[in-house]
Amino acid sequence: DRCLALLGDIRERNKGELIRSVGSTLLCSFAEADGAVRAACDMQRVAAETDFRTITRATLRMGLHSGTVVVRGGSCTGEVVTTTARMVTITKPGQVVSTEQVRSRTSDDVAQWFTPLAGAETMEKRLRVRLFNVNWRERLVSEVDDQPAEEAPSPGAGTVLAPPQEMLGDGRNKRDTVKQEWDNG
Repeated sequence: DRCLALLGDIRERNKGELIRSVGSTLLCSFAEADGAVRAACDMQRVAAETDFRTITRATLRMGLHSGTVVVRGGSCTGEVVTTTARMVTITKPGQVVSTEQVRSRTSDDVAQWFTPLAGAETMEKRLRVRLFNVNWRERLVSEVDDQPAEEAPSPGAGTVLAPPQEMLGDGRNKRDTVKQEWDNG
């Protein structure tokens, strides 16, 4: 519940609308592609950095696609829903996969976060879309690097690094640990 509440706050800040929720699956709509991508990145960050006091670490698999969705009686249909659902089946925990339709609608700054999705040729042919990985972890690192030294957040401050109660004994924060695990996995 706490995780879904945090994700809802991020969605709202990025001008997103919850279309449907089934268990832990959310279908959201955003007015702008930048908002959708920023929300996905921030949702991944929150899931990676927050200790939800569960047996296993919370992870998110996300797909971003653009197009028309038909909503009738709480049910969503259309090519965009089907394509996105299929995309999520190839998405790894902690990953955001997007289509060219979303990438092409982003600003130049946000478009830099996209790289072609390696090994996705079969799925691209099947779905008739070009797939991209959204490099949300690199975005977090670049945001810290881009800040002037006097404004750079100290460990545990701001929105990029984990709060002090989530610091590990050796001084690294959980985001660093998750990034290392991702890089090694």
